Amino acid sequence: SDVCSSDLRAGMTVSDNIIYEVLNIVCIRDRELEGFGGIDTPLKDNLSQGQKLRLSLATMLVRAIVNESDLIILDEIDQNVSEDMARSILINILTRFSDKTIMCIVHLKCLQELQGVYNKVLDISEGVIKDVSCDLV
Repeated sequence: SDVCSSDLRAGMTVSDNIIYEVLNIVCIRDRELEGFGGIDTPLKDNLSQGQKLRLSLATMLVRAIVNESDLIILDEIDQNVSEDMARSILINILTRFSDKTIMCIVHLKCLQELQGVYNKVLDISEGVIKDVSCDLV
């Protein structure tokens, strides 16, 4: 099993503050982290798909912070989590990385509620662009 903080650091020198910041962004709270055994313990094999997705996303966000990436591409970060959690994670990411270009592929049905968060939304269905909404901010 991987060690949570070691996996999130992905071989880079990263402070615990950044690790905790990113875990907060992906909505892994202290209570849930305690269920993992803390950041310095082996990950359990019984993580849900949603927890695995959020830890994977956290690893990617750590890399984005450390590498000072200007472009962040997120693909289906709303899979295997509740719609409310997906919305919270998206808002957290867009708030933290507001000075970055973010391309985000989601399947949320609540995009209307996120107006003002994105500056352009493409509605693609069956490979065809159905709608383009601009200047939502």
